[in-house]
Amino acid sequence: MAQYIIYNLDRSLTITDEQVKNSSDNISFKLPEDISKILFEFEHNDKIKHSVFFTDKVEETLSIFSQQYKIIEAAGGIVKNPSEEILAIFRLGKWDLPKGKMEKNEKPEFTAEREIAEECGISGHTLKAKICKTYHTYKIADKKILKKTHWYAFTIENIPNLIPQTIENIEEARWVSKKEFSKLLEHSYPSIRQVFKAAQEMKDFL
Repeated sequence: MAQYIIYNLDRSLTITDEQVKNSSDNISFKLPEDISKILFEFEHNDKIKHSVFFTDKVEETLSIFSQQYKIIEAAGGIVKNPSEEILAIFRLGKWDLPKGKMEKNEKPEFTAEREIAEECGISGHTLKAKICKTYHTYKIADKKILKKTHWYAFTIENIPNLIPQTIENIEEARWVSKKEFSKLLEHSYPSIRQVFKAAQEMKDFL
């Protein structure tokens, strides 16, 4: 199965080669010949929260979709301490995970490690595995942006004090249990919920 989920605020577009059953009245199903209409509806029809585009050309469809946007790449991660707690941050009214934009010629895994250190004031976290990628769109002035974020799993051998990077609008950084993090996700972004779910499906991490 090949699948990509692209978010726009609380709405999503799934591009997939797997048949999806209509389990909700709030899902719009698309056919390949509708490709020219996807973009407009995804950006403007906020009554439809979830759209599914079924195609056997998933990569090609994502490429066509991406050409309509300026691409920005970022990376971040989930850090787990010896007490099985997760590093969470509170920024702009939402619970989130540390992440940031990739610098020129920077590898995404290095970006993730650097951003975690900068945003939370820690060091010594060790890369374990890649979790997933997420995609979301937004606008800056009249520019349409598609942000592609690479997510990684990290562990740390101690439980350091956290120093939130206030210049990046981080109000709080906190170690939380997996159960508490699940509750915090109610006040987070759909893409962060996707990352946590993917991390839970990894062997020997969460």
